Amino acid sequence: MKGIPKWFGHVNLNVSEISRSEQYYADVLGLRPLVRMAPEIDQSGDAFAIDELVRWNGVLMGDDRGIRGPVLDVLQWHPAPDDQPGRQAGGGHRWGLNRLLFTAPDLDQVVARAAGWELNARTVEFTDESTEPVPALHLRDPDGTHLEVLLDTSQPIRFRGVRLNCSSIERSTSFYQRVLRMRVADDRRTSIDGVAVHRRMLRYAGNRDTFGIELCEPDPEVLLPRALTPGNHPGLYRMALVTEDFAASLEHLSGLLPEPARVAKIDIGAGVGLLDAVFFEDPDGAVVEFVEHGLVEVARRNNRPVPQEN
Repeated sequence: MKGIPKWFGHVNLNVSEISRSEQYYADVLGLRPLVRMAPEIDQSGDAFAIDELVRWNGVLMGDDRGIRGPVLDVLQWHPAPDDQPGRQAGGGHRWGLNRLLFTAPDLDQVVARAAGWELNARTVEFTDESTEPVPALHLRDPDGTHLEVLLDTSQPIRFRGVRLNCSSIERSTSFYQRVLRMRVADDRRTSIDGVAVHRRMLRYAGNRDTFGIELCEPDPEVLLPRALTPGNHPGLYRMALVTEDFAASLEHLSGLLPEPARVAKIDIGAGVGLLDAVFFEDPDGAVVEFVEHGLVEVARRNNRPVPQEN
């Protein structure tokens, strides 16, 4: 169907010091910089729920799949917001985008890499009725963003998805099926170190990678609702999906969202010119972006040099 995204582009991670964060994700998780971004002009912040002009510098980081796989969009905003919070408090139990998900063939090696940053990596165990317990690590990056690394000996370190804490897993599943046309790939009631949660992984059928959205419905008594925060605060803010027909995407969204989507033309600072993008929220305030396909295609359309991987 025209206008329906076919794959994930990136997950946005706002940071307070981009050089430090880039080094952390390279050292601990083996991600490498792919494309650097530094817009030369201020732009409207409306699309990011910011009521002023904005500017940032950033880097797209990926695993061994490079630009053809899902990437982490690491951004530092200028100037930093006045009310910039510190490290996320508590266990990260809040509605919306909650945790970046990775797999690794050797968890001890990840622990050793993280030790150099003096940031604790905690071993946890995933248990459900149908499988043997699977070990994992819970970490926080220098800004306090939560990470999970699950053991998978079949492949190198991979960026596998993003977890969303949702107040109703059925409501969120319905939203992502209707609006993003995603399918349920896995559905488990799991114990994570003795804490019961309902986890449901959503993916695209025939997706070129295994990246997905994991909906998680924990015990609501330990959670606080998450208000939509401006898009320049440190932490996870949005996830972007790639569409090959942007006009058709707008038409598709027009009858499905309770509030109008925010449409924008954005100069990401990679030298390719303006990209079309649209932003909207899921039922718990997680921001979703549809962005037109391809830095290469946009560069050619705007008669700009094609960006190369670093």
